[in-house]
Amino acid sequence: MPGSAGTGYLIRPALTVRMQNQPRIGAATFRKLADAGINGDLLLPVCISGELFFAVICVDDVAAARGALAGQVASE
Repeated sequence: MPGSAGTGYLIRPALTVRMQNQPRIGAATFRKLADAGINGDLLLPVCISGELFFAVICVDDVAAARGALAGQVASE
C-alpha cells in the first residue's frame, strides 16, 4: 500500500510474545506456529532483559497463534 511519500507499507496482525532470553527460543516459538499451520514472517524485539525477551510477531491468524503460543502471549 503506497504512502504519501511513495513508500510502501502493510498493516499486519501481530502479537507480543514473552520468551526466555536463551539461544534457539525464537526458533522454537516459530516452530510452534509452523506446527499449528500458522505463518509468521516477522520477529521484532521490543524488550530484552537478562532473563526475558519480548518481541512482536506478525502472523496470518492471530487467534490461532494465541492458542499455539498460549502462556507466551503478553497481556494485551
